[in-house]
Amino acid sequence: MADVDPDSTPGLKGGTGKALRDAKKQRDELFELHERLYAERKRSMLVVLQGMDTSGKDGTVTHVVRNFNPQGVLITPFKAPTPEERRRGFQDPTKRWKFNPHDIDERARWDDYMSAYSLAITNCSTPTAPWYVIPADDKAYRNWAVSHILVETLREMDPKYAQPKLDIPRLKKRLRS
Repeated sequence: MADVDPDSTPGLKGGTGKALRDAKKQRDELFELHERLYAERKRSMLVVLQGMDTSGKDGTVTHVVRNFNPQGVLITPFKAPTPEERRRGFQDPTKRWKFNPHDIDERARWDDYMSAYSLAITNCSTPTAPWYVIPADDKAYRNWAVSHILVETLREMDPKYAQPKLDIPRLKKRLRS
């Protein structure tokens, strides 16, 4: 993660204008591919957006996921743990969910956090469930990159509309009678 410049735009040639044009072109294809995946009712795609506060997760949902058929999307935000979750230790109870002066002290552990992210990405990314690190300082690039990855993934999945087993001539005959 240390090698990733958050302001970089790997794979994009043509700058912000190109990113915006390409993302717009991909909208219809992304919707179509996602609609086919939803209609297929056999497979699904999991997209997990992980990042530090203000890393662009909400913006990615707003600008990229809006291109999906809303019926086929489940968005689950991870918010502050409930008191029960804190008691059970589902998440670290010392985590601060709103700005707190202690967060400034935590900033000193930035390298530790980045190291943990790198380990997670290295150890969890697989060919069938890849993880991607998207530089997100340039919002147009971030949206382009995520859209590009989703379109490529859905193209590879090549979802098909379910083919109902219907006797069309018989059904037409019934309609006419």
